[in-house]
Amino acid sequence: MSARAELLTGLAFGILMLASAWVLKRVSPDPDLPMRVTMVLLGLYYVVSGNALPRRFTARAAQRPNAARIQARQRFAGWTYVLAGLAFAVAWVVLPTNVAEPLSVAFLLGGALTVFVRSMRACRRDA
Repeated sequence: MSARAELLTGLAFGILMLASAWVLKRVSPDPDLPMRVTMVLLGLYYVVSGNALPRRFTARAAQRPNAARIQARQRFAGWTYVLAGLAFAVAWVVLPTNVAEPLSVAFLLGGALTVFVRSMRACRRDA
């Protein structure tokens, strides 16, 4: 995915989140529905971003002697973000709001920390 496509995807998801929240606040009898829909869309954006991550393998990275390791790290990060985004979205669909809030944050932070720790270990190994 090119930088322009990434920007347009982010912009489209942002507009979709804002528009759906605005419409649902005026139409829905359930006061939690706008927040739930917005959070599900945010989780799906995380999935889309994670899915695109392994494809961002640049020409400069391909010329490095450890290009296979770099690609493997990007694949791991992509899979982790996809799974964290799915867990985030599913939490907002099936759980009560007071449970979904902390649990969904834990999913995203857990995914990000997992990628961070694995990257730091790989950097030490490569050094």
